[in-house]
Amino acid sequence: MVATQTQPEVLASLEDILAIDDIESVVLPIAEWGGRAVRVRGVSRREHHMALKHSTDKQGNTDNQKVEALLIGYGLVEPKIDQAGYEQLALKNTGALQRIISKIMQLSGLTEAETKEAEATFPE
Repeated sequence: MVATQTQPEVLASLEDILAIDDIESVVLPIAEWGGRAVRVRGVSRREHHMALKHSTDKQGNTDNQKVEALLIGYGLVEPKIDQAGYEQLALKNTGALQRIISKIMQLSGLTEAETKEAEATFPE
């Protein structure tokens, strides 16, 4: 039996990590909008924390609509929207918006369970 050599793991420096663009973006077709598409990206850990922080009151209650609005604001690349734009989009088909937020969360490495856990452990 021949022993196989494994490739040694290369440890990354902070500079190595920071030089890597690890936030993926994709074009997401929206059937309800006549097949037009939007570009979304994952959010950074800082953006995720900011969305939770700005959506949680002093009693620890989280405003899920505000979390969603902020995540869409961070993750929707084209078209880029502000709070007023989100309020307008919120009047559109809920399935389309759910797919957008779900794709942003997927690209961010977040599942619904992880998001709820983060909300529970990030009271402010």
